[in-house]
Amino acid sequence: MKSLLLALALVTPVLAADSGTPAEAAVRFVEKLRGGQVDLAPGADTALSAATGKDKREMIAARIKRLSREISADRVEVGPVKQDGDLAAVLVRQAAGFDPGSLRVIAIGLVRKGDQWLPAPVPGSFENTSLGYDESRAGRIAALEAWMTREQVVDLSTLRDQSAERLHKEIGGKIQKEVLQKEKPPELVKRLLTACATRDQATMLGLIGGLQKDLPRDWSERLGAVGRAFSKETFEPAWRLLAAPGVIRSVVLEDGDDQHAAITMACLDASAESGRGTLPHIRLLSLDLEKDPEGLWRIDLPAALLRSDPPDPHGDEDGIVGTDYLDALPAVWRRQFPLAKLDTAKAASEAVVAALRANTPDSLLTLLDLEGDPEQARLGASRLALIWRDLHSPRDLTTLLPIGFIEKNDGAVASYQVFSSRQPERADLRMLYFVKRNGGWHLIPGLRPGDQVQPELAEVKAQADTVAPDWTKDWEDLALADSPALDSVPGGEGPPEEATRGIFNEWSKAIVAGDIGTSIRLTAHLKRDRGTARLLRNLGYELTGALKTGGHATILGVIRRGPWTAISARIGNAADPAATYPLYPLVATPDGPRVMAEIDLFANGNRTRDFLNVAAWSRLEAGGNTDAAAQLREIYEIHRKNAESDRPPIPEK
Repeated sequence: MKSLLLALALVTPVLAADSGTPAEAAVRFVEKLRGGQVDLAPGADTALSAATGKDKREMIAARIKRLSREISADRVEVGPVKQDGDLAAVLVRQAAGFDPGSLRVIAIGLVRKGDQWLPAPVPGSFENTSLGYDESRAGRIAALEAWMTREQVVDLSTLRDQSAERLHKEIGGKIQKEVLQKEKPPELVKRLLTACATRDQATMLGLIGGLQKDLPRDWSERLGAVGRAFSKETFEPAWRLLAAPGVIRSVVLEDGDDQHAAITMACLDASAESGRGTLPHIRLLSLDLEKDPEGLWRIDLPAALLRSDPPDPHGDEDGIVGTDYLDALPAVWRRQFPLAKLDTAKAASEAVVAALRANTPDSLLTLLDLEGDPEQARLGASRLALIWRDLHSPRDLTTLLPIGFIEKNDGAVASYQVFSSRQPERADLRMLYFVKRNGGWHLIPGLRPGDQVQPELAEVKAQADTVAPDWTKDWEDLALADSPALDSVPGGEGPPEEATRGIFNEWSKAIVAGDIGTSIRLTAHLKRDRGTARLLRNLGYELTGALKTGGHATILGVIRRGPWTAISARIGNAADPAATYPLYPLVATPDGPRVMAEIDLFANGNRTRDFLNVAAWSRLEAGGNTDAAAQLREIYEIHRKNAESDRPPIPEK
């Protein structure tokens, strides 16, 4: 009988996980392993026996934690599957990377419980599953465990044998040998930079020797370095200069002959990882190229990139880089980024803001006047790069809000508030100066203490110095110019439901998209009692929350009373205890319905929140809006009941 059962076992190689199969369950389990999200409660994510002791369960949890760190972000696929009745064994592969050392085969045993397949908690084994002892089943389990042990080694060996052929094929599909034979070293370095920007590992590997008949002796190091560098969203310090989007790279030296070449780049590093608060540095990066016997150029990566060493903080910072390179850099930039000539000062200021919001800082240099003193030109480029870095911080949402603009003759100044969702009430004004020269308007590098003011800027600089204190004092009102400022809650009826839904949905989409300008435009606020500061603070909360979750509000209902039409909403999943239930009041304005985001009301059912809700109503009453406050209380009570009915019932203990 035992031999008959073994003969009936199925061995099936499959390529994808089908619904309801052991393969699907195994892939799901490996993905949970990778995310460290395996629930070891009996009957949850695994077939762990309820009789498993605490010590053993802790050992299993520790093993799962170790394994989760070993599984990379590469996709997983199903390899061979062997099923024997209510037992199965599945090999799950990670075979998408180019580095043979990153290939992985994970063996998963599974047990069928009813119509569900549950993985054994220990990969490669059926240990500690909720199967009772049965002699025939014990034999089947032993056979499946032996199969997993044997086939895991065989499958991994096969994948490694195939990886070299697959790698050569994938590289050849992206870059041909003729390119490496005919193109000059500068063009090949440009290809490398483009491949880095697009995370095109196949092209990168082709450029660093992957198409050569005899691979470089350090090929495994090159392969591993590229794989490590592009396995994460952010780059290791050594790779930042070559691959991060916030770096402006300019070739300052080309040297060599028809067999060897060296390309040296000056890199203005404004990447998010380069620091905060200080001006971005200029660093040097050199790449050597060599031609092989077949006539193929190969780029040799610096040792620091192969080892992922951090850059030397003292070896190539701005001011320590050779002065010859630094003094020549503005002229190199001008050749690389020809000066754009805008017809008006307004157009020039708008172009600068658009360039600051772009995904890379390169286009900024097309708008910057680089003539004159090289040190001042570099300083201007670094200041612009600093603003770009501030606006592209991954830690919060940041944008420029216009504060003021002055134009006099051939000079102009534009003032902006750097709005941060994490510090929405902090004043951070930046002033950009423009001149009309050589047939167009463009940005000047800025003024250092003691610098003589250019003739074109003399009049506008004097006026800017006069109004700058007012800009600083009134920046909140100026930044919120597109948000109607109300003396009190408008009279009459609240806006119609359909229009309210439309405006709220548009506002909610703007919050999720991080479109701060639209988020402001679709609000209104009270002039009194720091209404501007409250609005900016609450917008910061909304934007930061959406940045974390990737979503915003779910509408539970629309409630109208007096001048209010309010959106009863939930943020998060109703089953999540962290879900919140905000109420968003809207009022009618000449521009249409607008969100009164400064009024923050939540039906979260705790004392602190109740106190803050009372404070919001009291503020309205103190401003003479007693009736409006009472009507908003009525709306809130309906919203509170919406929230109570939306929450799932608490299970009885």
